[in-house]
Amino acid sequence: MYNKKRNILKNKLKKILLVVIIVLSVCLVIYFFTPCVIEQKKLDRQIANLESEIEKVRESNEKLAKEIHALKNDPLYIEKLARKELGLIRSGEVIYKLKPNKE
Repeated sequence: MYNKKRNILKNKLKKILLVVIIVLSVCLVIYFFTPCVIEQKKLDRQIANLESEIEKVRESNEKLAKEIHALKNDPLYIEKLARKELGLIRSGEVIYKLKPNKE
């Protein structure tokens, strides 16, 4: 009878010890891998931001390349730009500048 109770108690202790070991193992895994997961998410956000910035720079480069092409090959664009930026006019043209109303 005594041996039977002792065996039952040993089995219960073994089960409890096994559960404790499993719980501790899970806690250790969570403790060590959580910072890695957080860092990975941070890096993923950083990559997404950089890819967005790269796309904006590509669009800007494309726009500038078109403008360079127009400046090299399109006399009408050059004329339009000279009129707008430098205030140039053709001979015989008159520019009227209107002052805004002061109210």
